[in-house]
Amino acid sequence: MIRHLTARPLPGWLALALAPIALPAAFLAGLFTTPRRHSAEDVAAYLSDVVAGKEGAWDWDEFTRVPFANESLEDIRLEAELISLPADDEGRARLEGLLLRARRLTDVAA
Repeated sequence: MIRHLTARPLPGWLALALAPIALPAAFLAGLFTTPRRHSAEDVAAYLSDVVAGKEGAWDWDEFTRVPFANESLEDIRLEAELISLPADDEGRARLEGLLLRARRLTDVAA
């Protein structure tokens, strides 16, 4: 019989003891995250690499976790965050749709 490991919640006393350290650290981590100022061309090039399967090991995590300063690119990032890699057929179709949106933004900027 195989036992599966499951995540166990922290005991209440431990969570309470760590709160004075964890809460300010979480606040400061969010406070010092500056939005990226990439162009639509950068996003389109990256999404093109993802669709082609050329992205690096940590690239997707960085792309989906760090916000963009540009609102339109941020909307694309938020939708991309919902796609798990490696993408199935539905995920690949969604990625291609995001790529088309990014390319349209490059046409508008040009």
